[in-house]
Amino acid sequence: MNVNTFDLNLLRVFDAVMREGNITAAGARLGLTQPAMSHALKRMRELCNDPLFVRTTRGMKPTAYAQQLAEPVAQAIGVIRAALERDAKFDSATSSRTFNLLMTDIAELIFLPKLIPHIEKLAPNVSIVSTQAARDRYRDALEVGTTDLAIGQLPDLQQDFHQQYLFDEPLVCLMRRDHPTIGKKLSLDQFLETGQISVSAPAQVDGLVKRALGKRAARRKIVLHVPHYLVVPMILMQSDLIAIMPRTLSTIFSAVSPVKALPVPFAVAPVHVRQFWHARSHHDPGHQWLRATIAKLFARGVKPASG
Repeated sequence: MNVNTFDLNLLRVFDAVMREGNITAAGARLGLTQPAMSHALKRMRELCNDPLFVRTTRGMKPTAYAQQLAEPVAQAIGVIRAALERDAKFDSATSSRTFNLLMTDIAELIFLPKLIPHIEKLAPNVSIVSTQAARDRYRDALEVGTTDLAIGQLPDLQQDFHQQYLFDEPLVCLMRRDHPTIGKKLSLDQFLETGQISVSAPAQVDGLVKRALGKRAARRKIVLHVPHYLVVPMILMQSDLIAIMPRTLSTIFSAVSPVKALPVPFAVAPVHVRQFWHARSHHDPGHQWLRATIAKLFARGVKPASG
């Protein structure tokens, strides 16, 4: 392959298909028709002498060679974009930029219902893509540019990363409204004796509970482990189980389901919610606008020094 004659626009096509897993969606991201996308992808396949993507029932899946290309291509595009856009002004009213947010299902419920209507008014052509990933993939996603911003409670990302504290989210205990043994108060003994749902989502709630209980954590009666919170209220409605979760999430569930939230009967640290981004995006005007928008909508003051 002759790099000097290689059409760099093909890398944008490759990166878009890699992100979307669909040629039509990738074309929409780039503003190209499906025939134009197919033609570009065909050219890159010929140049690379590799299929790059194969059709499956779950969309276009990358070959082993494409997976090797994905990170350096995304990183190169991110570096070029940052260099070109550093001194460019960002006009939210006319921009058609797409921002990729990495967050848990909890964060989606808390942030998106308020963020999206606000963006629709101020930036009608801006698009938001929300994705989820395992906690150990957050750093890589921010470094290579597949994600612009991560939101939630995450381990401190030190070198080459920035973060902004937004708010603390206290934890509460949720159960069905007519629970047979728990009325208006929940005691520690009741908590330890009642069957519970444990959620392994990246919000780290279960870890906070274990640290707060110490040796008493072994007495918890974990009946069910689930990966996300969205199914929890449906299970609670039809069982005598209980579940610990962030207060805002419990408020959302209580508004649409016959469940109730009670204070956790022991001292437990709240979830510290922050937004995280890589240093390469720090001076990007569009990125600065997005971070400022999120901070304006959700920041609730300064994090206590003891937190």
